[in-house]
Amino acid sequence: YFDPHDPYDPPLGYRTGGEGERGVASGDIRSLLMRRSSTGGALWERDPGLTPQQVAALVSRYEGEIRFVDDEVGRLLDHLDEAGLASRTITMLTSDHGERFGEDGRWGHCQTLHRREIEVPLLLRAGDNHPGPRGVIDTPVSTLDIVPTLLELLRVSAPSAFPDGRSLLRPESGRVLFAAWPPAWMAREGEHKLYVEKGEAPALYRVAPGHDEALLPPGAEPEIEARLKSAIAEGASRLRRAREQNRSLVPRLRALGYLE
Repeated sequence: YFDPHDPYDPPLGYRTGGEGERGVASGDIRSLLMRRSSTGGALWERDPGLTPQQVAALVSRYEGEIRFVDDEVGRLLDHLDEAGLASRTITMLTSDHGERFGEDGRWGHCQTLHRREIEVPLLLRAGDNHPGPRGVIDTPVSTLDIVPTLLELLRVSAPSAFPDGRSLLRPESGRVLFAAWPPAWMAREGEHKLYVEKGEAPALYRVAPGHDEALLPPGAEPEIEARLKSAIAEGASRLRRAREQNRSLVPRLRALGYLE
């Protein structure tokens, strides 16, 4: 499912039709946010000058897309139930990023590693014949956990191939999670999250369920901050090594005829 995604253009049956949605001519957010630089390249516009009514219109369209996809996923799950396939079908639903609508002066996605963009839905239905917990896992997990979870459900053993992931059938507490979108890096342990962006001082946040991150004063939790700094340094080092490994593969792929 490509929706919900820009351009925000839900089917007619999923539009409110109210004043809010008439605030913009279309849901093509990129046409509103892109501008040309002096060199001719396209740039994301931090302040597109949209009115509150226009922002509400874009949000309304986006929510319409969410409702549409929700119904379509429901149709799929209902069909599995009606066909008697649910007990032997593994269904996992997730997303790759969230979306901003002007919060903190930013729009779209791939802007930061804050929760509006990196916290995504992750739902698993594995039937009655599979082991594992039922209900909500309330400890932080990673999308890197998806493949190990599916492999365990399929009774396939390949733990060494995915060293950073953990099976969600056996969730761990006290785990440090790492994310990167250079020039920004993030490490999270429980309710604490350290955010490091090039040219900025490291920032330690407390993350409460269902709420925005609360910035803590410098030096508030020195031991936690030191531990998360070490995790970020190790994660960044591993990314650099992976990048070099990827570069070494290019000549080999070219020799095999896979690259021009």
